[in-house]
Amino acid sequence: MKKILTHLLNIVLFVAIAAFAIMTAAGWEYNIKTGQIAKTSILDVTSIPQADIYLNGEKIKEETPARLRGIKPGHYYLRLERAGYHPWEQEITIQPDLMTIIPYVHLIPQNLAERQKEIPAIPETPDTSALRDKIQKVLPTVTLKQAKIAFEPSLNDFLFYDNNELWLKREKKEARLLARYQQPIDNVVFHPDFFHYFVQLENQVYFCETENPRCWELATAATDSPLIYDKSSDSLIFQQENKYYSLSLGEDKAGFLRNFF
Repeated sequence: MKKILTHLLNIVLFVAIAAFAIMTAAGWEYNIKTGQIAKTSILDVTSIPQADIYLNGEKIKEETPARLRGIKPGHYYLRLERAGYHPWEQEITIQPDLMTIIPYVHLIPQNLAERQKEIPAIPETPDTSALRDKIQKVLPTVTLKQAKIAFEPSLNDFLFYDNNELWLKREKKEARLLARYQQPIDNVVFHPDFFHYFVQLENQVYFCETENPRCWELATAATDSPLIYDKSSDSLIFQQENKYYSLSLGEDKAGFLRNFF
């Protein structure tokens, strides 16, 4: 009899452990205080460069890029920090049984003046004339068909602007108004991650996010300055008076952007 009870106890213990493992893998969590089982979620955060993660002011052990499991549904205050960079912060909502993705957060260096260097000439830009006629056909209105276009050749995501309105067109999605500025737009260029862009308003150049109304002032440029993002040096190229300058936003000497993309 004792052997039978021991055997049954082992079976029950095995089933309980297996059930707990399956529930945990599926994102369920048992709260000892309340005695309730609740569904948890996943938070996926990526940034350039790597940064410390804070949720509601509490530092998480992992650094970006990180996939945080067991996050309880609810509202959180997300903050990313790295020495030498301005912090990035945003209120987020974690939905049950869903992965919340915060992609391509780009921290802005604090020492922008030190990162700006004079260069002898601007690099060659790719010829986009072959794609321009094709792209014009998908612009939403006749008025905007004369708009200027900023995009990467052969890719389906692009920006276009007319006067003070900036629009974003992504593959298989309708074009949407991204921003309406008080001043006319002088120039726009996409960042390689396609979640950020550079925009010039009069003589000020800003770095902005496509998914949030958030911009950072980067530099002063001539009103007729070209804006070019040079992937080989991870830098924005622009003009001040009769001189060309390169402004690096990537991690110093680490080549992080090249490795990331």
